[in-house]
Amino acid sequence: MDMVKLLKKALSEAAEIPVESLQDDVALEQQGITSFQLVTSYVWLEHELGISFQGDQLPYSTAATIAELAKAVEAIHASA
Repeated sequence: MDMVKLLKKALSEAAEIPVESLQDDVALEQQGITSFQLVTSYVWLEHELGISFQGDQLPYSTAATIAELAKAVEAIHASA
């Protein structure tokens, strides 16, 4: 499973930004994604992956990049 693509889809849904315009190595805030939209994407991922994230497992900073967040999500998904 390509977690970067899945995370991009979740962020695209939450922020109403076309998937094609999201960049892997640019901070979310620079792409116009807010903290609320990031949390909304995590909820979407929980449903899509059939897992439940704990409150402190995922970064909520929009200074992170999609590539960084995808690694964190992948680690959580692998351990579930």
